[in-house]
Formats: sequence, C-alpha cells, structure tokens
Amino acid sequence: MTIEYSADVGGIIAEMLANEGQHVDVEKPFIAYAANQDEYNAYFDSKREALMDEARFQAAQESLEHAKKSESEAERVSSAVTPMVMLRHIKHLIQKKEIDAESDFAKKLQALARAGDKSITEIFEASFDGISFNEDTFDNKFFLENAKAIVNSSS
Repeated sequence: MTIEYSADVGGIIAEMLANEGQHVDVEKPFIAYAANQDEYNAYFDSKREALMDEARFQAAQESLEHAKKSESEAERVSSAVTPMVMLRHIKHLIQKKEIDAESDFAKKLQALARAGDKSITEIFEASFDGISFNEDTFDNKFFLENAKAIVNSSS
C-alpha cells in the first residue's frame, strides 16, 4: 500500500531514508529533515564524523588482521625449524666441506642446534626465504658468518 504524506512542519529534507516503493515499517523514519540550514549542516557533519569513525575502525581492523597474519606466518616458520632440521643442514655443510667436522666450531654449533638455541634458530630462520626451509634458497654464507659470532660469544 502506498500512502502520500504531507509534512506538517517546515524545513529542509536532509536525506531520504527509504527508497520510493520500499516497504517501511510503521513508526520507522523514512526521511530525515532539518528545521533550518544550521541543523541541515549539523546533520551532515555528524554523518561525516560517523563515516570517518567507520573508516578508522575499518583501518584498525585491517591492521589487526595483518598483524595476526604476520604472527601466524612467523609461528609457521618457527615451527618448521626444529633442531633436527638444523642438524641435518649442518651435516650437509660438513659434507660439502664448508665446515670442518673436527673443528671446535662444528662441535659447538651442533651442540647449540641440538639444544634448540634461540640465537642459532633465529639466524637459521633468517637465512632462508619463504615460510619453510629449502636448501636451494638457504644463504649458507650468511648463516655461517652469524653462527660463528654466536658460537664465539657462547664460549
């Protein structure tokens, strides 16, 4: 049913809250009006503030989601690097003669890796690209240079 309505007050139509032909529940507003230009301007100022608040809220939500995603990716990397993964790669470096198997450095590095030393694990994680360990993308030089500094400082 369509009902025509004549306003019994004067003013300015600020906004149509329902489209023509749209069903509107009884007592639900279908138009916003302002008594004068100042009220009209105030109405839109408040809507602008609400939109800005919504945009700030949305930006905060996106920032939080990004932080959670980054944290989740960091957890996946950390969980992928175990002492066994590090020990296997150290063994590979020994086989490739990049580390002398009989050196104090090799023995201490293996002991730190076996213990899951936080500093060695962090250097190991920083030595490869991506989420999981891959020997093709592992930077042996970076790892060995930094591992030597850690081993020497732990002596």
